[in-house]
Amino acid sequence: MPKNGGTYRITFVHNIIHVTPDNPGAGYSAKDLEHEVTRTINYVGPDGSIHEPVVQSAKFTASGYYDEVTKHWVSVSDSKVTGQVDGPTWTPENEELAKVVSPSIKGMHVVSVSSDADGSDVASAQVTHQSPNVVITVTYAPNGAIDEGGKTVTGKQIVNFVGPDGKPLVAPNTQTTTFTKSPDVVDPITHEVIKKGSWKETSHTFKNVDSPVIKGYVTRETITKGATVTPDDPDKVITVHYEKVGKIIPVTPDGKPIPNVPNPPYENDPNNPAKVTPNEPVPNIPGYTPSVPTVTPTAPTKDTTVTYTKNDEDQKAVVQYIDQDENNKIIATSGTLTGKVGTTIDYSTTEEIKKLESQGYELVSNGFKEGVKFETNDGKEQVFKVVMKHGYAKITPDQPNIPKPSTPINPDDPNGPKWPDGVSKDDLNKEITRTINYVNGSGTKIAPSVVQSVHFGRTAIVDKVTGKLLGYSTDGKDQVTTTDGDKAWQVIGSNKYKSVDSPSVSGYTDPSPSVVSEKTVVASDKDSIVNVQYTPVSTPIPEPQPEPTPTPTPEPEPTPIPQPHPQPEPTPDEPTPQPEPQPEPDVPAPHGEDEPDNPNNEGDNVVTQAQPQTPILASNNGEISDNTVKPHAQDEQLPQTGQADNDTVLTAGLGLSLVGLLGLIDPKQRKKNN
Repeated sequence: MPKNGGTYRITFVHNIIHVTPDNPGAGYSAKDLEHEVTRTINYVGPDGSIHEPVVQSAKFTASGYYDEVTKHWVSVSDSKVTGQVDGPTWTPENEELAKVVSPSIKGMHVVSVSSDADGSDVASAQVTHQSPNVVITVTYAPNGAIDEGGKTVTGKQIVNFVGPDGKPLVAPNTQTTTFTKSPDVVDPITHEVIKKGSWKETSHTFKNVDSPVIKGYVTRETITKGATVTPDDPDKVITVHYEKVGKIIPVTPDGKPIPNVPNPPYENDPNNPAKVTPNEPVPNIPGYTPSVPTVTPTAPTKDTTVTYTKNDEDQKAVVQYIDQDENNKIIATSGTLTGKVGTTIDYSTTEEIKKLESQGYELVSNGFKEGVKFETNDGKEQVFKVVMKHGYAKITPDQPNIPKPSTPINPDDPNGPKWPDGVSKDDLNKEITRTINYVNGSGTKIAPSVVQSVHFGRTAIVDKVTGKLLGYSTDGKDQVTTTDGDKAWQVIGSNKYKSVDSPSVSGYTDPSPSVVSEKTVVASDKDSIVNVQYTPVSTPIPEPQPEPTPTPTPEPEPTPIPQPHPQPEPTPDEPTPQPEPQPEPDVPAPHGEDEPDNPNNEGDNVVTQAQPQTPILASNNGEISDNTVKPHAQDEQLPQTGQADNDTVLTAGLGLSLVGLLGLIDPKQRKKNN
């Protein structure tokens, strides 16, 4: 806003451009700003051309100032517009065509010059850029035949009919006459001319000549007035000039000529060489309708334009369905769709897209939108494209319904492509195992084996349109990342065998190795077996005792029979010494030799730990008891255990062992002890 209420004025000026052939503008081309006017002089005799034509020209160039705002030509002085003018100013290089002297032709003389005549020559002429091109004909005739005796002279009139190029269109019209002169009267003695001879006819006027009707040409000189000849000027040559008739030019509503169509010339009036017939029929152009059926030319030599409108024919369209994965192959079309220009195309792509999707395709883009209209397309089909691509099926190793080979890929297309080989559960899953066996020196298993496993899987990608196994995905997406199946395996869960401590086995010691180490597994590894070796526990063997030497026993002396003495009861605190029982070696109970299954293989290492079988052991778990067996009170039997029975058996066993030991004592020693 101006301060203090002041006013600012912004002035715009019109853009004025200087138009020249070197700097055209205002809708003009360089060609439009240059013009040439020509004058052609033809030299003809009774039999046609008798000399090379002479062509003169005057050249003009246009320049001016054009107001781009008002769209008018203007005059400019001192860089200011002074007014409007009708157009650019034309400047001639030369505005005068020079005089041309008619050439001398032996035995002939000039009888006429059609225009710009200066006697028998062509005069100079002033021209402007608006002057028409001019053709001038200089006509020659043979010199007249004169009787040397002066008695006869032949007079002749020749009328030539020539076209724009000065060449004859038809044969000339020729008329002749003969002038006769009476002989002189001469004195035979003195040879003086008593009376001069006289011409019976001192002049002759030929008949008028009607210009003929020549097809395709007209002339304004319909009648040629007969020329007058004399014995002194016996020959006259007259030239009648014809111009070509105009044509009918078919044009479009915007005024442009329709290419490659007839442009018929007007028909001549059969009775008048200057006219053409009225109501000329316009040409028939297939696919177009003329604005008028006939034309009557306003000028017989000017063309007449006739506006033609293209017929309101049905426009054609087609929808193409393209497979971009098969080099843009057309896999379906709508067929040809027809309708009037500007009307809505009655078609939908929904059903065809649905059908193609049921065959495994996926939509990329739909170039046909419902509601689109028929458009003028110069007779060419409108083409709309719906782009489809192949859908891919991703088959993962954990998929519950992994397809079976030779069954349809697309449920809605039972006759379509089938699942290929290579996508079953076995094809997409792989287990690699390590079996740990526990064996003795002879290789016999002495404990249940441990089986460890690592689970690998791979994801297959199948083309739902062709049914081909394309390869495998290693990034979880629906795209192929490798076609090498061996490189597609990926671990599921842990990729390691965990370390396993070798178990203790009764009767054995020193397992080797004591720990089976952890190991990382790759998909290319094979199943493996590890054998853990065990050494049996050593059992001490008692040294053999020497057999005593037998000593002869003397006959016993009779001994008096002792009287029985009462025996004291044994004191419970001092039990009879018992022999120490010998321990039996730890021997594992027999077991099966089959390796256990690994039903729960979820990818983690699974250790199947052997359940130790109860070995047959000596009492108190194989340890040597004290030398003195302490008596104990009879325990009550525990429910469902049978412990009392075991104690009874143990007591009986110890008793038998004691008896056996006593039997080994030397009888003498026994007697001595007693």
